[in-house]
Amino acid sequence: MTGTAETVVSGTGPAGGSRRGRKRRAAVALVALLVMATLGLTTASVAGATPPTSWSVQKSYTSGVESLWAVNCPSTTVCYAGGDNITSGVIVGTTDGGTTWTPQTVPDATTIIQGISCWSTTDCVAVGTQEPSIDHFIGAILTTVNGGTSWVEQAVPANDYAFKAVSCASDLDCIAVGTGPSGSASIAASTNAGVTWTNQTVPASASILLGISCFTTSGCVAVGQSEAGAAEIITTTDAGVGSSGWTSETVPAGTSELTAASCFSSANCVVVGQGGLTNSVLTSSDGTTWTPQSIPIGVSTLSGVKCITDSDCVAVGNVTGESAAILTTTTGGTSWSSQTVPSATAALEAVDCPAESNCWSVGGNQTGDGIILAGVPGVAPIATTTTATVSPVTSPQGSAVTFSATVANADPIVAVRPGHISIVDPTGSVTFAVGGTRLCTALLTADEESSTGSCSSSAAPVGTDTVTATYSGDAYFSGSTGTASLTVVAPTPGGTEQGYWEVGADGGVFAFGTAGFYGSTGGITLNAPVVGFAPTPDHHGYWLVGADGGVFSFGDAAYYGSTGGITLNKPIVAIVPTPDAHGYWLVGSDGGIFAFGDAAYLGGLGGVTINAPIAGAAATSDGHGYWLVGADGGIFAFGDASYQGGLGGTVLNAPIVGIAANGSGNGAGYQLVSADGGVFAYGHAGFFGSLGGMTSAAPVVGIATTPDGHGYLLVDSAGGLSPFGDAVLFGSMAGKTLAAPMVAVATTT
Repeated sequence: MTGTAETVVSGTGPAGGSRRGRKRRAAVALVALLVMATLGLTTASVAGATPPTSWSVQKSYTSGVESLWAVNCPSTTVCYAGGDNITSGVIVGTTDGGTTWTPQTVPDATTIIQGISCWSTTDCVAVGTQEPSIDHFIGAILTTVNGGTSWVEQAVPANDYAFKAVSCASDLDCIAVGTGPSGSASIAASTNAGVTWTNQTVPASASILLGISCFTTSGCVAVGQSEAGAAEIITTTDAGVGSSGWTSETVPAGTSELTAASCFSSANCVVVGQGGLTNSVLTSSDGTTWTPQSIPIGVSTLSGVKCITDSDCVAVGNVTGESAAILTTTTGGTSWSSQTVPSATAALEAVDCPAESNCWSVGGNQTGDGIILAGVPGVAPIATTTTATVSPVTSPQGSAVTFSATVANADPIVAVRPGHISIVDPTGSVTFAVGGTRLCTALLTADEESSTGSCSSSAAPVGTDTVTATYSGDAYFSGSTGTASLTVVAPTPGGTEQGYWEVGADGGVFAFGTAGFYGSTGGITLNAPVVGFAPTPDHHGYWLVGADGGVFSFGDAAYYGSTGGITLNKPIVAIVPTPDAHGYWLVGSDGGIFAFGDAAYLGGLGGVTINAPIAGAAATSDGHGYWLVGADGGIFAFGDASYQGGLGGTVLNAPIVGIAANGSGNGAGYQLVSADGGVFAYGHAGFFGSLGGMTSAAPVVGIATTPDGHGYLLVDSAGGLSPFGDAVLFGSMAGKTLAAPMVAVATTT
């Protein structure tokens, strides 16, 4: 029997599994029901609630509400959402937990509502924008003391052009943030429940403020964008009126804009925005030092966040394309999980949770109108134990080894809705790895009180290593790990030797196997990060290239020129050497080609409009042609490089990040790799496996083929290597402290 076996109070459970298993489960459920009855419980779980794990559409508009930008819920039954219908502001409210949402009357001059904050079920402040004056917009501030029966327009201080967010820390103290004149940010504060407002001094670096969270009447964090086009965080410990005022904090590089903040306390703050997979979420324990946190692959923007406790938060935003994202954390923001979003949702802008088991999120639907989602309460996961085994425990290199795991259920009882007791088996998968290198992933099959799974791989490295089996958990069970020892014996001398290099964004070079180390830029301050690496044909040297086109040569690699010091239209993304190592091409993200040494210019895309930036390049075996690949998988062939197929126009789960050439002449081909580890082979290039569909701890950033073309290595940004075909592992940077993320891998082909 797999999945959930359920015993219903009013009847019998479903058939399935062994007779002994059904009897035991029924007995356990009966005992549990008696315990619940004794305690007077109707809905329970063994452990406490967690952020919602399931979301449903509560209201999807077809007219009257164009977009919803803000939501605030002062109780589990009362909630307000604000937005616009193109020409005027909109506020809708519920007093029955979202069963019905009723439009409320908004003053005619208000054109959009972008922030709401309530200190009771009837008292709130809403902010946004009014109809423009002669030459600029004017901020809007509305208040209600009767649950939205009427909203009263309040006077706005001069130079407040638009308000984007508001936070009320008490029934008197509120602070609103937004934009002012000449590209500057604005802050207005009220100490009388929003009736009158006063402008505050804003740090000069702030260009726009989009979000604010006040955790006390004096302590607040506001976020937005700086004059320089980077993310901005400002904080106050005296409500912005004391000697300290507002202070601009240092923001880690890589975040372009921050849109929302949620601080459960001064020691637990989470801010979100736009910064890719590693910089869209920042956390802080003091408001001064901010740490970037990774988010799941595919999420492009986060626009709202709410922390319900010091560890549990919900963030919402968008993924690539017209779809929305919901992320949850139970670790204070250090790790995030994606939630399934109803397909009718196109974008989510804000989220609020009056209790851990009640959340609402608002945004837009697929038809261009507003949408409201409600989160279904989650259940705190039950602990598991994972036991790992390998067979055989000693194996020749390249031989298949079977990896097995048993995930045991520490507590088989969990009640998930009134009157029901569920007996749940762990579901999902177990991933086996040595260090940070994944070997294989096994799907679990339920078996009485535990679940088991096994898979095979021949990719374990030479030596005696600890194999770690990692169960990632599911809706009911927490993850756990188990270990086993495996010894892989090297083959006798005389076979094909292999080696490879991993390369970091700081120019750090890490050599394994037969690959030699000839120097690096690790520890040197660079004008731009390293983005590409290419070895010489005899493997006794290599080149590094920076995003500015600066070229660094080591070993027997000769320097033939660079674009360092030249103003480029777009950054460099790759370096490709000629077969005789007497030249190379640099490739820009716009498809611009820069040829040096004996590398001939054979065409490029500079000045041509392309659907996606170029992500990689590879040359033909004779050096008389090359391929460029876009992040959308589009292939552009020049010289004698022949077009063998591509992914242009195909919807991808993750962008393409690299290309590897394989073969020569009529036997040529190439493999493309995406950030989720998907591999796509064309022409005579072989497909030997991929990571597509597996959960990755870090995005894949490159691919390199083995000497005979019968395998390849994938490298992720954390230094983990995944071998396929006849690729052999000799170690990796996974699990080691890196000065910069990995950006490339190359083999001694």
